[in-house]
Amino acid sequence: MRLLLRNGIYSSVVFALFSSCKSAPLDSHACSEAFQEWESRLGSHSEALEQWGRDRAPASIGSAFLTAEQRSKLKHAADPVQEEWMSRAERELKTAQRWIVRVEEDPTRRAAGRELQTLANRWVVFHGLAFQKRTREMRKELTDIRQRTARVRGLACESPADVR
Repeated sequence: MRLLLRNGIYSSVVFALFSSCKSAPLDSHACSEAFQEWESRLGSHSEALEQWGRDRAPASIGSAFLTAEQRSKLKHAADPVQEEWMSRAERELKTAQRWIVRVEEDPTRRAAGRELQTLANRWVVFHGLAFQKRTREMRKELTDIRQRTARVRGLACESPADVR
């Protein structure tokens, strides 16, 4: 909980849960385009994450010769790329939260709302993995997030007439 409070995610989640903003009804075409843009961004995240994992590999190989204390310091050292991944997770969580608010206004899209809640939770997990610099698990989580996002697009962007 402390991690969430310190990095501002908790306050974002609370804001989304208690937000009373209203937005325009979802247009199926515009919705689909927005989700495709989001999915494209996730694809670029995957590519960048692969690169970060490759860039970090030599340091982990060399750490075999370090003492436990030196490994601990290396593991917890400030890493601008790590900070960027945590920031990306926070931005994507906010995107998911905006979609949750929009989808929950339409009772025909409740299934999409539930999936978006799960997707938002996955971004919180991803943030924690980035904090711990666990790139292998981050890649798995991002793959799951991308699959869920595609599934949510179908649920959120179908016209209500198609759902019936």
